[in-house]
Amino acid sequence: MMSIFFGFLVLAVLVFIALVYFFKKITTENTEVNLRRVAAVYEDLLRKQKDLSEKIEIGERELQAKRDEAATVVDKAAAQAMDEAHKKEEETLKKARAEAEEILAKAHASREAYIQELRIEVSIKIIDLTVELLSNALDESTRVLFHRQFVKKFIDQAAKSNLAAVDAQGSSPFIRVAMPLSKEEKDTLCALLTSKLNLKGAAEFKEEVDDKLIAGVVFQVGTLMMDGSFANAIKEAADKSKEKLRS
Repeated sequence: MMSIFFGFLVLAVLVFIALVYFFKKITTENTEVNLRRVAAVYEDLLRKQKDLSEKIEIGERELQAKRDEAATVVDKAAAQAMDEAHKKEEETLKKARAEAEEILAKAHASREAYIQELRIEVSIKIIDLTVELLSNALDESTRVLFHRQFVKKFIDQAAKSNLAAVDAQGSSPFIRVAMPLSKEEKDTLCALLTSKLNLKGAAEFKEEVDDKLIAGVVFQVGTLMMDGSFANAIKEAADKSKEKLRS
């Protein structure tokens, strides 16, 4: 009985040892497999991490390149914008200077024109005043002398004039004088004008004294008027002087 029990015990121990051995073997093999799997996974993870790091590095380089490119584009655009703004500023300043110069030129021209007009106006007034002073400055003896000279000059000019085309028929000749003509002057003038105008017979001339003429004579018949007065002479001289000032 004891031997059976002992044999059963030995068998149980052997079975236990066998089970422990097989369990250990199985466990060891699974552990090695798992370790190999873990190592493979780890190596794969390391490779993927390396690839990811390389891709990240490449991405960062590409990103930096894009940033540099973008910065270059921005700098170029800013430089171009500044250049265009500078050009527009120069154009605006140039236009403003041109407009300012034009305004100044017009102002200068207007000023010069105003000064010129003022000079002309003053000169004309001086001429008018001179004529008035000259008209009033002559004493009686000087007026008589001037009158005789102007009457003689008028007769000489009438003798040289061609009055044949003047239609004086039916018109009464009219003479204005600064002072009465002498008999000799009147006879000479009447005979000359009767001949020049082809009047029939001796014409009678109406004579009127007009001291505004200062000196000389004005003859009028029909549409013809011949002014040989001193007043007209200084008026024509003044008009010529004014015309020269205006031209």
